[in-house]
Amino acid sequence: MLDRGDRPLLAGLCWHGSGGGRSRVDLDDDFRAIPVAALRPLLAAPGIQWVALQLSDRAEELHAIPEGADVPTLDELGVRDFADTAGVAQQLDLVVTIDTSVAHLCGVLGVTTWLLLGGTFDRARWDCVPPLYPTVRQFRQPAPGDWPSVVGAVRQAVARIMVSGLTTIRGRPLAAQGQAAPLWCHAGEPDAAGPGGHSGSAVQHAIARR
Repeated sequence: MLDRGDRPLLAGLCWHGSGGGRSRVDLDDDFRAIPVAALRPLLAAPGIQWVALQLSDRAEELHAIPEGADVPTLDELGVRDFADTAGVAQQLDLVVTIDTSVAHLCGVLGVTTWLLLGGTFDRARWDCVPPLYPTVRQFRQPAPGDWPSVVGAVRQAVARIMVSGLTTIRGRPLAAQGQAAPLWCHAGEPDAAGPGGHSGSAVQHAIARR
């Protein structure tokens, strides 16, 4: 079992894909991956025990910054394969991830997932109606490369959940009011219905939770 300590929210974080060379996946990482330094405001948010949902050397990047020094990694938790990762994900209240296999895993498992999308992403996959995964909500860059706005929007959304009174049901954090969040938003847009913001999409009012 994961230890949340005295923090009310237990959340997973994945900021980079598995690429390490110059394949198609590696080139995609240039656009979808988030520099670990850009995550500092999110890691510093009060009341959250983060877990790094990364294997390999990427997880160690987190320990190189003060805010990530006490964040456990999958290696430290004894995770060795995707089945183990699924077991960890199912213990979490929330997963914050880029467009990588972790997003799909958590979507299939029904874990509440906030997906951080760069300026170039697979619209055929993430703009589909009905949504690919009902429990996945998207935060999109307002401009290519603008990860600080995305991270700031996620931090604000987390703060609103904490203030509203977090309840945990089968690993899914729900606002006490039970409001459905918009399916996706651009970072920096106003929030009028639960954590997050509105968009002009026809699916913005779709229920993003089971």
